[in-house]
Amino acid sequence: MEEISLDDDIIVVEENLWQQIEKELQDESNIVAKFASSIITEAIEKGASDIHIEPRTDNYIVRYRIDGILRFALEVPVKIENLLISRLKVIARMDIAEHRRSQDGRFTLKYENKFYNLRLSSLPVGTKEKLVIRILRPELKLMSKEKKISLVGATDSDIRKIELMTTSPHGIIMATGPTGSGKTTTLYSILNKINGETVNITTIEDPIEIKLEGINQVQVNPKAEITFASCMRSILRQDPDIIMIGEIRDLETLDAAIYASLTGHLVLSSVHTNSATGTITRLIKMGAPPYLIASSLVGVISQRLVRRLCPMCKSPYQPDLEEIKLILPSPDEYEVLRENKVYNPVGCPNCENTGFVGRMGIYEVMQINRELRRIITNSNVAQEIEEIAVACGMKTLHRGGLDAIITGETSISEYIRVLGAVTD
Repeated sequence: MEEISLDDDIIVVEENLWQQIEKELQDESNIVAKFASSIITEAIEKGASDIHIEPRTDNYIVRYRIDGILRFALEVPVKIENLLISRLKVIARMDIAEHRRSQDGRFTLKYENKFYNLRLSSLPVGTKEKLVIRILRPELKLMSKEKKISLVGATDSDIRKIELMTTSPHGIIMATGPTGSGKTTTLYSILNKINGETVNITTIEDPIEIKLEGINQVQVNPKAEITFASCMRSILRQDPDIIMIGEIRDLETLDAAIYASLTGHLVLSSVHTNSATGTITRLIKMGAPPYLIASSLVGVISQRLVRRLCPMCKSPYQPDLEEIKLILPSPDEYEVLRENKVYNPVGCPNCENTGFVGRMGIYEVMQINRELRRIITNSNVAQEIEEIAVACGMKTLHRGGLDAIITGETSISEYIRVLGAVTD
Protein backbone atom coordinates (compact mmCIF):
# COMPACT_ATOMS: atom_id res chain seq x y z
CA MET A 1 0.00 0.00 0.00
CA GLU A 2 1.40 3.38 -0.99
CA GLU A 3 0.25 6.51 0.82
CA ILE A 4 0.76 9.99 -0.62
CA SER A 5 -0.56 13.07 1.15
CA LEU A 6 -2.75 15.24 -1.06
CA ASP A 7 -3.35 18.11 1.34
CA ASP A 8 -0.62 20.62 2.18
CA ASP A 9 -2.98 22.63 4.37
CA ILE A 10 -2.62 20.48 7.47
CA ILE A 11 -2.15 20.79 11.19
CA VAL A 12 1.60 20.79 11.85
CA VAL A 13 2.60 18.33 14.55
CA GLU A 14 5.80 18.73 16.56
CA GLU A 15 8.68 16.71 15.07
CA ASN A 16 9.47 14.88 18.28
CA LEU A 17 5.84 13.81 18.60
CA TRP A 18 5.91 12.37 15.07
CA GLN A 19 9.07 10.46 15.94
CA GLN A 20 7.47 9.12 19.11
CA ILE A 21 4.40 7.86 17.24
CA GLU A 22 6.48 6.38 14.43
CA LYS A 23 8.56 4.52 17.02
CA GLU A 24 5.41 3.26 18.72
CA LEU A 25 4.02 2.09 15.40
CA GLN A 26 7.36 0.47 14.49
CA ASP A 27 6.99 -1.98 17.35
CA GLU A 28 3.78 -3.33 15.86
CA SER A 29 4.43 -2.13 12.33
CA ASN A 30 3.71 -5.35 10.51
CA ILE A 31 0.48 -6.09 12.38
CA VAL A 32 -0.94 -2.56 12.31
CA ALA A 33 0.14 -1.76 8.74
CA LYS A 34 -1.25 -5.01 7.37
CA PHE A 35 -4.45 -4.67 9.35
CA ALA A 36 -5.04 -1.08 8.15
CA SER A 37 -4.26 -2.14 4.58
CA SER A 38 -6.61 -5.10 4.74
CA ILE A 39 -9.50 -2.94 6.00
CA ILE A 40 -9.10 -0.45 3.14
CA THR A 41 -8.40 -2.94 0.35
CA GLU A 42 -11.30 -5.18 1.38
CA ALA A 43 -13.58 -2.12 1.29
CA ILE A 44 -12.34 -1.30 -2.21
CA GLU A 45 -12.88 -4.89 -3.39
CA LYS A 46 -16.41 -4.93 -2.00
CA GLY A 47 -17.28 -1.64 -3.70
CA ALA A 48 -17.73 0.32 -0.46
CA SER A 49 -18.09 4.09 -0.58
CA ASP A 50 -17.22 4.64 3.11
CA ILE A 51 -15.41 2.87 5.94
CA HIS A 52 -16.66 3.46 9.50
CA ILE A 53 -14.23 2.67 12.33
CA GLU A 54 -16.29 3.30 15.43
CA PRO A 55 -16.02 2.65 19.17
CA ARG A 56 -18.40 0.40 21.05
CA THR A 57 -18.56 -0.30 24.80
CA ASP A 58 -15.63 -2.72 24.88
CA ASN A 59 -13.92 -2.37 21.50
CA TYR A 60 -13.90 -0.89 18.00
CA ILE A 61 -15.81 -2.30 15.04
CA VAL A 62 -15.49 -1.68 11.29
CA ARG A 63 -18.48 -1.23 9.00
CA TYR A 64 -18.57 -0.68 5.22
CA ARG A 65 -21.21 1.35 3.39
CA ILE A 66 -22.07 -0.71 0.32
CA ASP A 67 -24.87 0.33 -2.04
CA GLY A 68 -25.92 2.95 0.50
CA ILE A 69 -26.28 0.47 3.41
CA LEU A 70 -23.87 0.01 6.31
CA ARG A 71 -22.69 -3.58 6.78
CA PHE A 72 -20.70 -4.99 9.70
CA ALA A 73 -17.24 -6.10 8.58
CA LEU A 74 -15.11 -7.01 11.59
CA GLU A 75 -14.04 -6.26 15.15
CA VAL A 76 -10.72 -4.52 15.84
CA PRO A 77 -8.46 -6.39 18.28
CA VAL A 78 -8.31 -4.39 21.51
CA LYS A 79 -4.52 -4.59 21.58
CA ILE A 80 -4.07 -2.54 18.41
CA GLU A 81 -7.16 -0.31 18.28
CA ASN A 82 -5.29 2.81 19.43
CA LEU A 83 -2.37 2.05 17.12
CA LEU A 84 -4.79 1.63 14.21
CA ILE A 85 -6.39 5.03 14.86
CA SER A 86 -2.95 6.64 15.20
CA ARG A 87 -1.64 5.07 12.01
CA LEU A 88 -4.57 6.22 9.93
CA LYS A 89 -4.30 9.73 11.34
CA VAL A 90 -0.55 9.77 10.63
CA ILE A 91 -0.89 8.87 6.96
CA ALA A 92 -3.76 11.36 6.59
CA ARG A 93 -1.51 14.08 8.09
CA MET A 94 -3.81 14.78 11.02
CA ASP A 95 -2.80 15.89 14.51
CA ILE A 96 -2.46 12.61 16.40
CA ALA A 97 -2.21 14.49 19.72
CA GLU A 98 -5.63 16.07 19.27
CA HIS A 99 -8.53 13.94 20.49
CA ARG A 100 -11.05 16.54 21.65
CA ARG A 101 -12.15 18.03 18.33
CA SER A 102 -12.99 16.76 14.88
CA GLN A 103 -10.36 16.80 12.13
CA ASP A 104 -10.17 16.16 8.40
CA GLY A 105 -7.32 14.65 6.41
CA ARG A 106 -6.68 12.86 3.17
CA PHE A 107 -4.27 10.52 1.46
CA THR A 108 -3.88 8.53 -1.74
CA LEU A 109 -3.65 4.76 -1.96
CA LYS A 110 -2.27 2.75 -4.89
CA TYR A 111 -3.95 -0.62 -5.17
CA GLU A 112 -3.74 -2.97 -8.16
CA ASN A 113 -2.21 -0.22 -10.30
CA LYS A 114 -5.00 2.24 -9.55
CA PHE A 115 -4.88 5.31 -7.35
CA TYR A 116 -7.71 5.87 -4.87
CA ASN A 117 -8.22 9.19 -3.11
CA LEU A 118 -9.34 8.73 0.49
CA ARG A 119 -10.74 11.42 2.79
CA LEU A 120 -10.60 10.77 6.51
CA SER A 121 -12.75 12.47 9.15
CA SER A 122 -12.39 12.05 12.90
CA LEU A 123 -15.02 12.78 15.53
CA PRO A 124 -14.70 12.61 19.35
CA VAL A 125 -17.20 10.06 20.70
CA GLY A 126 -17.11 9.86 24.48
CA THR A 127 -13.51 9.17 25.45
CA LYS A 128 -12.60 7.73 22.05
CA GLU A 129 -12.61 8.78 18.39
CA LYS A 130 -14.67 7.61 15.46
CA LEU A 131 -13.09 7.62 12.01
CA VAL A 132 -14.89 7.63 8.66
CA ILE A 133 -12.95 7.15 5.43
CA ARG A 134 -14.59 8.18 2.15
CA ILE A 135 -13.28 6.26 -0.88
CA LEU A 136 -13.22 8.17 -4.17
CA ARG A 137 -12.93 5.71 -7.01
CA PRO A 138 -10.76 6.24 -10.12
CA GLU A 139 -13.08 4.16 -12.33
CA LEU A 140 -15.25 7.25 -12.76
CA LYS A 141 -12.52 8.70 -15.01
CA LEU A 142 -13.58 6.21 -17.69
CA MET A 143 -16.64 8.36 -18.41
CA SER A 144 -14.43 10.70 -20.42
CA LYS A 145 -14.01 8.03 -23.11
CA GLU A 146 -17.70 8.12 -24.02
CA LYS A 147 -19.15 11.40 -25.27
CA LYS A 148 -22.66 10.81 -24.05
CA ILE A 149 -24.79 11.30 -20.98
CA SER A 150 -24.79 7.94 -19.21
CA LEU A 151 -27.01 7.63 -16.14
CA VAL A 152 -27.84 4.15 -14.86
CA GLY A 153 -31.60 3.81 -14.54
CA ALA A 154 -32.50 6.89 -16.57
CA THR A 155 -35.06 6.35 -19.33
CA ASP A 156 -34.49 7.44 -22.92
CA SER A 157 -36.99 10.22 -22.28
CA ASP A 158 -35.00 11.43 -19.25
CA ILE A 159 -31.77 11.48 -21.28
CA ARG A 160 -33.39 13.38 -24.17
CA LYS A 161 -34.73 16.03 -21.79
CA ILE A 162 -31.34 16.47 -20.12
CA GLU A 163 -29.54 16.66 -23.45
CA LEU A 164 -32.01 19.31 -24.61
CA MET A 165 -31.22 21.34 -21.48
CA THR A 166 -27.50 21.28 -22.34
CA THR A 167 -28.15 22.86 -25.74
CA SER A 168 -29.18 26.08 -24.02
CA PRO A 169 -26.48 28.77 -24.55
CA HIS A 170 -27.07 30.19 -21.08
CA GLY A 171 -29.03 29.53 -17.89
CA ILE A 172 -28.82 27.26 -14.84
CA ILE A 173 -29.20 23.47 -14.73
CA MET A 174 -29.68 22.16 -11.19
CA ALA A 175 -29.16 18.63 -9.85
CA THR A 176 -30.90 17.99 -6.56
CA GLY A 177 -31.28 15.25 -3.98
CA PRO A 178 -29.89 14.15 -0.61
CA THR A 179 -26.23 13.38 0.08
CA GLY A 180 -25.15 10.24 -1.76
CA SER A 181 -27.91 10.34 -4.38
CA GLY A 182 -25.51 10.68 -7.33
CA LYS A 183 -25.83 14.42 -8.06
CA THR A 184 -22.11 14.87 -8.68
CA THR A 185 -21.97 11.91 -11.06
CA THR A 186 -24.89 13.36 -13.02
CA LEU A 187 -23.19 16.76 -13.32
CA TYR A 188 -19.93 15.13 -14.44
CA SER A 189 -21.77 13.08 -17.04
CA ILE A 190 -23.28 16.28 -18.44
CA LEU A 191 -19.88 17.99 -18.45
CA ASN A 192 -18.35 15.03 -20.23
CA LYS A 193 -21.03 15.27 -22.95
CA ILE A 194 -20.57 18.99 -23.62
CA ASN A 195 -16.80 19.11 -23.14
CA GLY A 196 -14.76 19.90 -26.24
CA GLU A 197 -12.04 22.08 -27.73
CA THR A 198 -14.51 24.81 -28.68
CA VAL A 199 -15.71 25.53 -25.12
CA ASN A 200 -14.01 26.74 -21.95
CA ILE A 201 -15.34 24.83 -18.92
CA THR A 202 -14.37 25.70 -15.35
CA THR A 203 -15.61 24.01 -12.18
CA ILE A 204 -15.55 25.01 -8.51
CA GLU A 205 -15.67 21.92 -6.30
CA ASP A 206 -15.32 20.81 -2.70
CA PRO A 207 -13.66 18.39 -3.17
CA ILE A 208 -12.66 17.56 -6.76
CA GLU A 209 -13.99 14.00 -6.93
CA ILE A 210 -13.38 13.11 -10.58
CA LYS A 211 -10.63 14.31 -12.90
CA LEU A 212 -11.82 15.18 -16.40
CA GLU A 213 -9.35 16.01 -19.16
CA GLY A 214 -9.82 19.42 -20.75
CA ILE A 215 -11.78 20.93 -17.85
CA ASN A 216 -10.35 23.51 -15.44
CA GLN A 217 -11.18 22.25 -11.96
CA VAL A 218 -10.75 24.51 -8.91
CA GLN A 219 -10.66 23.18 -5.34
CA VAL A 220 -12.45 25.27 -2.70
CA ASN A 221 -10.11 26.34 0.09
CA PRO A 222 -11.67 28.75 2.62
CA LYS A 223 -8.34 29.27 4.42
CA ALA A 224 -6.91 30.64 1.18
CA GLU A 225 -10.12 32.64 0.65
CA ILE A 226 -11.12 30.44 -2.27
CA THR A 227 -14.88 30.02 -1.75
CA PHE A 228 -17.66 29.25 -4.22
CA ALA A 229 -18.69 32.90 -4.35
CA SER A 230 -15.22 34.47 -4.51
CA CYS A 231 -14.07 31.98 -7.13
CA MET A 232 -17.09 32.80 -9.31
CA ARG A 233 -15.91 36.41 -9.58
CA SER A 234 -12.49 35.26 -10.75
CA ILE A 235 -13.89 32.71 -13.19
CA LEU A 236 -16.06 35.31 -14.92
CA ARG A 237 -12.83 37.13 -15.86
CA GLN A 238 -11.49 33.90 -17.39
CA ASP A 239 -13.77 33.98 -20.47
CA PRO A 240 -15.79 30.85 -19.54
CA ASP A 241 -18.54 29.26 -21.61
CA ILE A 242 -19.71 26.75 -18.99
CA ILE A 243 -19.32 26.88 -15.21
CA MET A 244 -20.03 24.14 -12.69
CA ILE A 245 -20.51 25.09 -9.03
CA GLY A 246 -20.30 22.01 -6.84
CA GLU A 247 -23.08 23.19 -4.53
CA ILE A 248 -25.10 26.35 -3.97
CA ARG A 249 -25.02 26.85 -0.21
CA ASP A 250 -25.86 30.52 0.31
CA LEU A 251 -27.41 33.59 -1.30
CA GLU A 252 -24.01 35.02 -2.32
CA THR A 253 -23.21 31.95 -4.41
CA LEU A 254 -26.75 31.84 -5.81
CA ASP A 255 -26.57 35.50 -6.83
CA ALA A 256 -23.25 34.85 -8.59
CA ALA A 257 -24.75 31.86 -10.43
CA ILE A 258 -27.80 33.84 -11.55
CA TYR A 259 -25.61 36.75 -12.69
CA ALA A 260 -23.38 34.38 -14.68
CA SER A 261 -26.39 32.73 -16.33
CA LEU A 262 -27.95 36.06 -17.28
CA THR A 263 -24.69 37.28 -18.82
CA GLY A 264 -24.46 34.44 -21.32
CA HIS A 265 -23.01 31.46 -19.44
CA LEU A 266 -24.37 27.96 -18.89
CA VAL A 267 -24.13 27.17 -15.17
CA LEU A 268 -24.43 23.69 -13.62
CA SER A 269 -24.86 23.21 -9.89
CA SER A 270 -26.50 21.20 -7.13
CA VAL A 271 -28.64 21.88 -4.08
CA HIS A 272 -30.14 19.71 -1.33
CA THR A 273 -33.91 19.45 -1.81
CA ASN A 274 -36.42 16.59 -1.90
CA SER A 275 -37.86 17.17 -5.37
CA ALA A 276 -37.40 19.13 -8.57
CA THR A 277 -40.23 21.51 -7.73
CA GLY A 278 -38.99 21.87 -4.16
CA THR A 279 -35.80 23.34 -5.64
CA ILE A 280 -37.75 26.42 -6.75
CA THR A 281 -39.06 27.01 -3.24
CA ARG A 282 -35.59 26.44 -1.78
CA LEU A 283 -33.96 29.03 -4.07
CA ILE A 284 -36.65 31.59 -3.27
CA LYS A 285 -36.23 31.00 0.47
CA MET A 286 -32.49 31.58 0.03
CA GLY A 287 -33.38 35.11 -1.08
CA ALA A 288 -33.44 35.09 -4.87
CA PRO A 289 -36.37 36.97 -6.50
CA PRO A 290 -38.83 34.57 -8.20
CA TYR A 291 -38.65 36.46 -11.50
CA LEU A 292 -34.85 35.98 -11.65
CA ILE A 293 -35.18 32.26 -10.91
CA ALA A 294 -37.84 31.93 -13.61
CA SER A 295 -35.72 33.73 -16.21
CA SER A 296 -32.41 31.98 -15.41
CA LEU A 297 -33.41 28.38 -14.66
CA VAL A 298 -33.23 25.95 -17.62
CA GLY A 299 -34.11 22.74 -15.81
CA VAL A 300 -33.90 20.69 -12.62
CA ILE A 301 -32.88 17.05 -12.24
CA SER A 302 -33.98 15.43 -8.99
CA GLN A 303 -32.70 11.93 -8.28
CA ARG A 304 -32.38 9.04 -5.86
CA LEU A 305 -30.43 5.79 -5.85
CA VAL A 306 -32.25 2.53 -5.09
CA ARG A 307 -30.72 -0.91 -4.73
CA ARG A 308 -31.34 -3.37 -7.55
CA LEU A 309 -32.83 -6.76 -6.78
CA CYS A 310 -30.48 -9.68 -7.29
CA PRO A 311 -31.59 -11.39 -10.54
CA MET A 312 -30.47 -14.79 -9.22
CA CYS A 313 -32.70 -14.97 -6.16
CA LYS A 314 -35.51 -12.38 -6.33
CA SER A 315 -38.87 -13.97 -5.68
CA PRO A 316 -42.29 -12.98 -7.10
CA TYR A 317 -45.21 -12.45 -4.74
CA GLN A 318 -48.59 -10.73 -4.52
CA PRO A 319 -48.47 -7.67 -2.23
CA ASP A 320 -51.42 -7.24 0.13
CA LEU A 321 -53.62 -4.15 0.18
CA GLU A 322 -51.90 -2.56 3.18
CA GLU A 323 -48.52 -2.77 1.45
CA ILE A 324 -49.93 -1.31 -1.76
CA LYS A 325 -51.38 1.64 0.14
CA LEU A 326 -47.89 2.54 1.31
CA ILE A 327 -46.77 3.48 -2.20
CA LEU A 328 -49.98 4.33 -4.11
CA PRO A 329 -52.15 7.23 -2.93
CA SER A 330 -55.20 6.47 -5.06
CA PRO A 331 -57.36 3.30 -4.97
CA ASP A 332 -57.78 3.73 -8.72
CA GLU A 333 -54.13 2.73 -9.13
CA TYR A 334 -54.12 -0.35 -6.91
CA GLU A 335 -54.72 -2.70 -9.83
CA VAL A 336 -51.42 -1.60 -11.38
CA LEU A 337 -49.54 -3.72 -8.84
CA ARG A 338 -52.08 -6.53 -8.88
CA GLU A 339 -51.72 -6.92 -12.64
CA ASN A 340 -47.91 -7.04 -12.62
CA LYS A 341 -45.37 -9.28 -10.93
CA VAL A 342 -43.77 -7.76 -7.85
CA TYR A 343 -40.54 -9.14 -6.39
CA ASN A 344 -39.02 -9.47 -2.94
CA PRO A 345 -35.32 -9.76 -2.03
CA VAL A 346 -34.31 -13.24 -0.84
CA GLY A 347 -30.54 -13.57 -0.60
CA CYS A 348 -28.00 -15.92 -2.16
CA PRO A 349 -24.20 -16.24 -2.60
CA ASN A 350 -24.37 -13.98 -5.68
CA CYS A 351 -25.57 -11.03 -3.56
CA GLU A 352 -23.85 -12.03 -0.30
CA ASN A 353 -27.30 -12.87 1.11
CA THR A 354 -28.52 -9.26 0.90
CA GLY A 355 -31.02 -9.76 -1.93
CA PHE A 356 -29.57 -6.78 -3.84
CA VAL A 357 -26.73 -6.23 -6.32
CA GLY A 358 -25.69 -2.68 -7.22
CA ARG A 359 -27.85 0.43 -7.50
CA MET A 360 -29.78 2.34 -10.12
CA GLY A 361 -31.04 5.89 -10.33
CA ILE A 362 -34.59 7.12 -10.52
CA TYR A 363 -35.02 10.59 -11.93
CA GLU A 364 -37.43 13.50 -11.97
CA VAL A 365 -36.50 15.80 -14.86
CA MET A 366 -38.25 19.17 -15.00
CA GLN A 367 -37.69 21.35 -18.06
CA ILE A 368 -38.59 24.99 -17.49
CA ASN A 369 -41.02 26.18 -20.19
CA ARG A 370 -43.08 29.33 -20.62
CA GLU A 371 -45.97 28.09 -18.46
CA LEU A 372 -43.64 27.08 -15.63
CA ARG A 373 -41.85 30.44 -15.78
CA ARG A 374 -45.20 32.16 -15.38
CA ILE A 375 -46.23 30.08 -12.36
CA ILE A 376 -42.77 30.41 -10.74
CA THR A 377 -42.94 34.20 -11.06
CA ASN A 378 -46.44 34.41 -9.62
CA SER A 379 -46.31 31.61 -7.05
CA ASN A 380 -43.68 29.77 -5.02
CA VAL A 381 -45.96 26.93 -3.94
CA ALA A 382 -44.23 23.66 -4.84
CA GLN A 383 -47.52 21.76 -5.26
CA GLU A 384 -48.80 24.20 -7.88
CA ILE A 385 -45.48 24.10 -9.74
CA GLU A 386 -45.50 20.28 -9.65
CA GLU A 387 -49.03 20.06 -11.04
CA ILE A 388 -48.04 22.23 -14.00
CA ALA A 389 -44.78 20.31 -14.51
CA VAL A 390 -46.58 16.93 -14.48
CA ALA A 391 -49.16 18.31 -16.93
CA CYS A 392 -46.22 19.29 -19.16
CA GLY A 393 -44.85 15.73 -19.12
CA MET A 394 -42.64 15.47 -16.03
CA LYS A 395 -42.47 12.03 -14.38
CA THR A 396 -42.20 12.31 -10.59
CA LEU A 397 -39.72 10.41 -8.44
CA HIS A 398 -42.57 8.34 -7.00
CA ARG A 399 -43.71 7.36 -10.48
CA GLY A 400 -40.14 6.45 -11.40
CA GLY A 401 -39.89 4.30 -8.28
CA LEU A 402 -43.18 2.58 -9.10
CA ASP A 403 -41.93 1.81 -12.62
CA ALA A 404 -38.80 0.21 -11.11
CA ILE A 405 -41.02 -2.00 -8.92
CA ILE A 406 -43.24 -3.04 -11.84
CA THR A 407 -40.23 -3.92 -14.03
CA GLY A 408 -38.81 -6.06 -11.22
CA GLU A 409 -35.70 -3.96 -10.71
CA THR A 410 -36.36 -3.04 -7.09
CA SER A 411 -38.72 -3.91 -4.24
CA ILE A 412 -41.51 -2.14 -2.41
CA SER A 413 -39.45 -2.15 0.79
CA GLU A 414 -36.52 -0.48 -0.99
CA TYR A 415 -38.87 2.10 -2.53
CA ILE A 416 -40.15 2.99 0.95
CA ARG A 417 -36.62 3.11 2.40
CA VAL A 418 -35.49 5.66 -0.19
CA LEU A 419 -38.63 7.65 -1.02
CA GLY A 420 -40.77 7.07 2.04
CA ALA A 421 -44.34 5.84 2.29
CA VAL A 422 -47.26 7.76 0.81
CA THR A 423 -48.97 9.78 3.53
CA ASP A 424 -51.94 11.24 1.68
